[in-house]
Amino acid sequence: MRITHVMPSVDSAYGGPVTSLCGFAEALQNAGAQNSVFAALSDAESVAPDVQRLADRGIRVVTLPHAVGGRRRHPRLRSELTALIRDADVVHLHGVWEQAHSVAAGLCERYEVPFVIRPCGMLSRYSLSRKPLKKWAYMQLVLRRILRKAALIHFTSEFEAIEAPSFLNAAKCVIEPLGVDFSEVASNAVPSLNPRIAFNIAEDERIITFVGRLHPVKGLDKLIDAMSELRHQGMKAKLLLCGPDENGYRSTLQKRVAQLSLQDSVIFTGMLDRDSVRSVMQHADVFVLPSRHENFGVSALEALSCGTPVVLSESVGVAGYLRDEGLARCFRGGHSDLARALRNVVEDPTDRDFSVSRIRRFAEQQFGWASIVGRWVGRYQKLCSGSRSALRETTSGRASAHTDISVVETGTVPPLRVLVVWSRVSGYITACWRQLAGYPDIDLRVVAWNTSASDNCTFDQAVVSGINCRTLNGAERADDGVLRSEVARFSPDVIVTAGWISSAARELVQNLDEDRPRIVMAMDTPWRNQLRQYLTRWRYAGLFRKADHVVVATERTWQYARRLGFREDEISRGVYGWDSTLFRSTSDSSPPLSPASRGFLFVGRLVAEKGIDQLIEAYQHYREQVSDPWPLTVCGTGPLDSLLKAPGVVHRGFLQPEQLPRVFKESAVLVLPSRYEPWGVVIAEAMGAGLPVIATEACGAALDLVRHLWNGLTVPTDNADRLSEALLWLHRNPQRLAAMGENARNSAEPYTAENWAERWRDVLLRVAGRPASETPQEPAAARSRAA
Repeated sequence: MRITHVMPSVDSAYGGPVTSLCGFAEALQNAGAQNSVFAALSDAESVAPDVQRLADRGIRVVTLPHAVGGRRRHPRLRSELTALIRDADVVHLHGVWEQAHSVAAGLCERYEVPFVIRPCGMLSRYSLSRKPLKKWAYMQLVLRRILRKAALIHFTSEFEAIEAPSFLNAAKCVIEPLGVDFSEVASNAVPSLNPRIAFNIAEDERIITFVGRLHPVKGLDKLIDAMSELRHQGMKAKLLLCGPDENGYRSTLQKRVAQLSLQDSVIFTGMLDRDSVRSVMQHADVFVLPSRHENFGVSALEALSCGTPVVLSESVGVAGYLRDEGLARCFRGGHSDLARALRNVVEDPTDRDFSVSRIRRFAEQQFGWASIVGRWVGRYQKLCSGSRSALRETTSGRASAHTDISVVETGTVPPLRVLVVWSRVSGYITACWRQLAGYPDIDLRVVAWNTSASDNCTFDQAVVSGINCRTLNGAERADDGVLRSEVARFSPDVIVTAGWISSAARELVQNLDEDRPRIVMAMDTPWRNQLRQYLTRWRYAGLFRKADHVVVATERTWQYARRLGFREDEISRGVYGWDSTLFRSTSDSSPPLSPASRGFLFVGRLVAEKGIDQLIEAYQHYREQVSDPWPLTVCGTGPLDSLLKAPGVVHRGFLQPEQLPRVFKESAVLVLPSRYEPWGVVIAEAMGAGLPVIATEACGAALDLVRHLWNGLTVPTDNADRLSEALLWLHRNPQRLAAMGENARNSAEPYTAENWAERWRDVLLRVAGRPASETPQEPAAARSRAA
């Protein structure tokens, strides 16, 4: 396989990113690929040692003088790139703004060579805010087309993917970190430089080290201010700033150092060679990277592999990887937050007692070139074969290239990767996901909104246990970058969205091109013949055009889907299911209490659309007509909780799913008087637990489940008198409760989580073009709530 890399430079003086790019080419060469490197902005003389190093490994390097990056195009730019690209199988562009990148992209299109773009952090909000008008114009005139034509867009961290522009096609995005040669970084060789001797640092002084370019984006002004604060707090420390000056920024930092009288505490070492950098890291008490924006941060990995604790800004791409493993202390905010983080690391010995061998194991698994190159070889092979559907099998970054290649060669069909983008989590829907994830041919990933008090329901995080799930809080809900990063990391075959409630999900789907995952839209909104529903078809036309299938809640929703333009063969029924394992135990034995002791039950948010005000009015009218009224138990929270101070009403507040079965067991009848209820899973839960139900006609589940006087009663919507009559009828006919409860239990059976999962599995496999076996394997029994 012949791979051409177009890089900004091969000069190791530019630090970790360039070193990693060269390491990437070397690792690919070692894996058997033929690599060529075009360095657009390198001066041949200054990079001679680096060019020779690559040449010694059989890599051809073409460099052009620095003027290539200026206004005038180098006369040999196009001819040199043509010679490299015309014979290449794949081209990997490392950068987006240089002339070489745009010329190379055009040549790839001309010679039909697939190309990958790695933006190198240049599409971040910070980068786009620098010279914004110039970059906006270039984006509109040139770069959008290049990004659209790219076979893959390579991000090195979730942070970088989230910050990228929203118009990117998420199906083309892949998150793959940069690598580090740990055999070199963590060498046991004798250090070539002792910073205490070289820079006259006393034994009782702490060493705080930064390695990188001296540039405003690195946040070094914040670091110097933090050093001033630490000195005022009595800490004896020296700050080593190791790296080359860029655009004269060193003098700006030196002025700040002088203003704070830190000349004896801050040392500018200049550019150090690799061995010296490793020595400085090994002697440091803490390594710090306070960048305002850093799309990855290779130097942090190098410091960790030297056994040095690390403090990182949350704006460093690698921070997410290391924070989740407890391998770095991250800070967000100004210099005081940074000073606090540095003090905690320096003064807390436990931060230095972590296992270096554990760090190296983790780092080599996640960032070692062997695993990274293995995955890239698999991707390149799929690009060369032109099979984008096969390509998606390699983009999740969870398997080695050997696994990917075997999939292609043996024809083994991997599990269908399904990404569910949902709104609020709940007990019933997580039970359904758990069942679906149990099928061996389904690989499920869920991104859903966390709940809070403002939602009038606050589910415990344990509700998503056993599910590969990420919950979103606050601003994350509307950030399409978060969803784009999930698609890039997971590379789904099918994306399931919850209608059009999420602006981020709409943006994600509408920016997918024709070569994309299949889209299944879940929909529960009933047809109500409203003007805004007629307009919805046109308002979200882009979303509906991309949807390959829609799963609806009720017949009313089916009618709405038809009016949105979906054909009958594009619609299935069964959005919701109930947790049968949780509620069946309620109906296994006869209730120990009489109906009068058990009474009526309402479960839901205390808001107007749930009709709680109608229920309280009807219940009080019912109490006036009987001498021994049944109690009314209300479970839920919301702005109308003041209505519950009426006689006979017991308010239990919001209950977690595992608390509901006992409440059902202590109740005789569920009442759901909603003015608007797309479905109403609590109806299925109550019926599955053996309770008759009183529901208004507005409840979608009543249409599917409740049969008047057989397993419950239906009443007109927003009619307190008729609701009161229904309460009174059940009070006067308690002998009917047992038979109605048994009928209710049978009616709810088709909507169990097990049956829900089987229906959804059939839909997903069909939409993805995979044949479902006539006798599907049962989901793994071991994947229970305790999994």
